[in-house]
Amino acid sequence: MLWMGFGDVIGRILTAVCSDRLPVSRLCQYAITDIVAAVTSICLPFISTEKGLTVALFVLSMPRAVLNILPAALSTEISTDETRPEAMALVYLMFGIGALITPYITDSIYDVTGTYDLTWILCTALYVIAAIFLLLALHIKKQNNVLVYDRVEKTEIRPTAEL
Repeated sequence: MLWMGFGDVIGRILTAVCSDRLPVSRLCQYAITDIVAAVTSICLPFISTEKGLTVALFVLSMPRAVLNILPAALSTEISTDETRPEAMALVYLMFGIGALITPYITDSIYDVTGTYDLTWILCTALYVIAAIFLLLALHIKKQNNVLVYDRVEKTEIRPTAEL
């Protein structure tokens, strides 16, 4: 658990410092993060040493931190000025719904199967599905030449005639 917490802190710091400075969009960063999390999650059952498991959990914690930080910035990047509040509200609503129902779903699956293997497969599949949809959105965004942020036209303010 210590290494997971350490990986989470490092991931949050790196995301906060580097996200704006990277030459790729946040949409691409989020997709790459999902891919890293999926690959690490797929590798977990095949790791037999304690050191290997520690490294894998550390690596898995970093994408989790990024996935918790970038949604607000991502919703800002892909929405327009008019829809940004709704996009951010929808992101946080989905996070809340996921946090609310996930324990019940995973416990129900464990009660039926007696193991967490199916929940692990479901988690890994969701990472892959999210990455596919994010890469698809990135492709559509590039095809349509959508700007990262809306342009704000500044009009020159001229003083009116004095009264």
